[in-house]
Amino acid sequence: MQTLATLKLISSKQNRITNPIMSRRNKLAAKIAEQISLVTAQQDGRVYTAKRTKSVTNRDTGVTHTLETNVRVKEWFWTADNGKINLCVRYGSKVLSLAKDKNAIEVDNKDELLNALNLIKNAVVIGELDAAILAVTRPLKNGAVK
Repeated sequence: MQTLATLKLISSKQNRITNPIMSRRNKLAAKIAEQISLVTAQQDGRVYTAKRTKSVTNRDTGVTHTLETNVRVKEWFWTADNGKINLCVRYGSKVLSLAKDKNAIEVDNKDELLNALNLIKNAVVIGELDAAILAVTRPLKNGAVK
């Protein structure tokens, strides 16, 4: 018990309930980070593919093992007719409205695109896009927000 006496012991309980707003922010921030990696890879002349792990069960033996697979990352940006790059922010398959009747950002080049993505990521983390995310998510049957 002398070893434990050197530690600071407290009474604590782990909070199992996650805040749905924080989980939405984290989900969107992770997707924006993928877009940043995609743009960076394109600037370096590389092909970017995201990696995901999935569990696969062998039908014959019943043994489950994990595989790492490549996942295609869809670009949120495109070159418009005027030669500028347009960027829309997506939450799942829905495009977020960034301001009233505005759903895209126009930038001149890939460097400005990276800056815009970093600014959007910071805005998501501090909660500036919570209302836009809430507008595209659907409520659950019991009235709770997904």
